[in-house]
Amino acid sequence: HLHSSTDEPVSTTPTNEHHLTTPLGEFPIIEGNVAHFIHRERPGTIAGVIGDWNGWDARKAVMTPIGHGFVHYQHEFEEDARLDYLFYEVDADKLQGLPFDKSMVHIPIHSMRDPLNPRIGDSGFGPKSELAMPGYQRPAATLGQIGTTPGTLHKGTITSKVLDQERAYTIYLPASYNANEKPYPTIYFKDGGDYLKLAKAPIILDNLISWGVIPPVVAVFMPPIARTPEYNCGDEYVQFFCEELIPHMHDHYNFSTDPAKRAVIGPSLGGLISLYIGSQRPDLFGLIGAQSSAVSSAYGLDKYDARTAYAALSGRSQRLHLVIGTYEECFDIDRQGRCQDLLNPVRELRSVLEQSGYDYRYSEHHQGHSWGLWRDTLVDALTYFFSNP
Repeated sequence: HLHSSTDEPVSTTPTNEHHLTTPLGEFPIIEGNVAHFIHRERPGTIAGVIGDWNGWDARKAVMTPIGHGFVHYQHEFEEDARLDYLFYEVDADKLQGLPFDKSMVHIPIHSMRDPLNPRIGDSGFGPKSELAMPGYQRPAATLGQIGTTPGTLHKGTITSKVLDQERAYTIYLPASYNANEKPYPTIYFKDGGDYLKLAKAPIILDNLISWGVIPPVVAVFMPPIARTPEYNCGDEYVQFFCEELIPHMHDHYNFSTDPAKRAVIGPSLGGLISLYIGSQRPDLFGLIGAQSSAVSSAYGLDKYDARTAYAALSGRSQRLHLVIGTYEECFDIDRQGRCQDLLNPVRELRSVLEQSGYDYRYSEHHQGHSWGLWRDTLVDALTYFFSNP
């Protein structure tokens, strides 16, 4: 039996037939390494769970009726896993007699957060529900802390002759920023708006600087306008970034010109363009961060592969920070049921860096392709790039 803190009984019989009790708000129910998802059954519908562990494919996790108006799904996860998910419902009459796995490719589904789970997974496509297994610990630096001294955010624009457009950016200045002191190390964020909002980058910077983990660092956040052509190894975008944006910043702020104190970082395609910029302009960027990154040009464009590019640059003094989720071996599934794999190409890039003698840091986490992963691991990236000796 499942009981909420309001003492309203929710009766069910999970497949292991154990009797489980949970306070309201502690859903999914965790039993050892198994998570039990419970959803109310609506007549005439098929319900299921889509999430980071099944490529967001509705065919992979259909829920089973367990009586008393409820459906159930269970899955085993690592003790420290953190994953995003949604419930979905499909009207059964829309299946039109076709097998479920085939019909689901063509019909719309209605997705929703888990109403029993208050944990939210931030996403650029709207909030998800968050599954946090008992061993998962969110880094303290990603949370607002009493006693830290906050930096300030300032909005600006730059008119690009290369792109023939005006670009907006936000700059983070640490609380102690002084234009007349020693030039500051800097970090440029691809998908900058999302790093501000979803990855809590200003909070992380405030904490790490206030705690003395890293020196005062200036950060530049710039969102894309045409994300795919810009971040998919777009040379005009790289020219704008390196030949217009960086000089503009140096004209207005007290930035170090040392490549060893200048970083660029991004997630997914943002990681790809960071790797591309790093290999194209090692004279400007000595610190490269790629979170859940593609390692070669995407969407049929056969232009760039970071594995061969960084092998050819072996011996350079660049330092790289690579992060990937173990669930990104199948972070998405196409209509033909084929997995999109980010995990193994990133592992191959790591091997290239190892064999070529780069200074790098690499980590895998039991998470998916999500801002939760990128938020959590930004702490380590900033520490690796800028930590005080």
